[in-house]
Amino acid sequence: MQLPLFTLFVFSTFMLVTCLRPYFIDSGDIGVSKCTMQGVFGEDQATLHLWIRADVDVTEYKDDKFQAQLRVKGFLVLESLEQGWSGPQLMQSVAAVRSFSFKIYVRPHHSSTSWELSKWNMRRQPKNKVLPFWGNFTLNQIPASRFIWEYEVSVRGLDYTCQLVADVHSPVRVKGWTEAADEARSEDLGQGPGVPKALGRPGQVSFLLSPFYGSGVSAYASVLAWHIAWHQKFGVDIYILYVTRQMTELLENPMIQMLVQRGWLKLVLWRDMPIPKQGTPYAHQVIIYNHGALSLMDEDSLVIVADLDEYFLTPEPVSIHQVMSKCVVDLEEVGAPVATLIIKRYNILDKASAASNVSELPLWIPKLGNSRSLNITPWMDLKLPSLAEHPLTMYNSQAEYRPESGFAKKPIHRPNLCKSIYVHGGFPMEGMREVQADPACARLLHVVNMNKPRMPYPNKMNPMKPKWMWPLTSGTGNKDGDTDS
Repeated sequence: MQLPLFTLFVFSTFMLVTCLRPYFIDSGDIGVSKCTMQGVFGEDQATLHLWIRADVDVTEYKDDKFQAQLRVKGFLVLESLEQGWSGPQLMQSVAAVRSFSFKIYVRPHHSSTSWELSKWNMRRQPKNKVLPFWGNFTLNQIPASRFIWEYEVSVRGLDYTCQLVADVHSPVRVKGWTEAADEARSEDLGQGPGVPKALGRPGQVSFLLSPFYGSGVSAYASVLAWHIAWHQKFGVDIYILYVTRQMTELLENPMIQMLVQRGWLKLVLWRDMPIPKQGTPYAHQVIIYNHGALSLMDEDSLVIVADLDEYFLTPEPVSIHQVMSKCVVDLEEVGAPVATLIIKRYNILDKASAASNVSELPLWIPKLGNSRSLNITPWMDLKLPSLAEHPLTMYNSQAEYRPESGFAKKPIHRPNLCKSIYVHGGFPMEGMREVQADPACARLLHVVNMNKPRMPYPNKMNPMKPKWMWPLTSGTGNKDGDTDS
């Protein structure tokens, strides 16, 4: 991807200047709104956190009015004011979740008309998952003088209303309205539809990483570069990384700067909730994943949820889009659109490191070059590492799949077809399905001891056939099924 350039004219001299991208985005500025309320739910006093994405799609324009479809989707969590945060994941107020029967409404600003949003059966929802809600409605006779839609969100039983705004846009050019929007944008950048705030684009394949809670930035940047270089072969367009700590250190790293400026990485500063001082920062992980999925939701878009020690593998050059259509187990029997595809995960590990009970990270970093020189090299002089030198070349066997572990899998989502998602799966909308991928068609390799020693070397390891490592020598699997040479 070429960086956008413009020419600066100064004192009769032409100077070529690079137009830099913003290095990070605030979590409140990617198309997902936040609403917070407090109340008593059952026997517990709790804070109700709601995240909402509203899209207004114009379908008809006439006499300075437009008709549109309103699409609302979001999720909520109930934070106990008595329990606080604890445990490895999100710990909601159990009492509040079990007793939550309140109705959620959305209505146009200054209107008496309101619509009730559908929501999940709260009593069936595990406490480590978010609680989703959604709705689709028709808007009639909306004044077309402005290109934002103001609305309110309320919860019956709570004496509080959130006032929010949504962008108005058109999936196709609507005669009259689109021209008016373009004219308004040219006259006043604050009024026109502009560029969508949400991160999703039609057909985009996004890699939603585990949030960055703080660690060695130099090592993280190096491992991230290897990961991006590998998965670009599968048609991954962009990586999304939510950051809770050490944003400044990340922004000072030339490799991170290069990845951002090339358009391969977006950093999102997570400020929607304070990071708990007690317990663990992973309490926000499932919230962040659902926040990202809402922002990345678009027509035919895909979102992979995985970590940097997990690598996608197929026996031939294909794209992630092709995997979603070709690698489903018993595809003919599914009989419904696939919302989430579950990929089985197989462990790989270095025998010498496992015997010494040490992390394998030192085996990965030197392959990219001297860390000191990388940290002082201008980002303009950096590029993605060569796959011929990829650390995965050190591994030639994998462990047996362990079905007894409920965590030996990771998902690929069509976010517009999911109610909500979690670390190892998703909840499909009605009429959609979560299905398994055939491991002979697609699988994940898990470098299980990359960050710390977690597994001894098994007695039995299965050799990996060279065809699974095609990204090292082959072209790119694209969305249409061809292979680039």
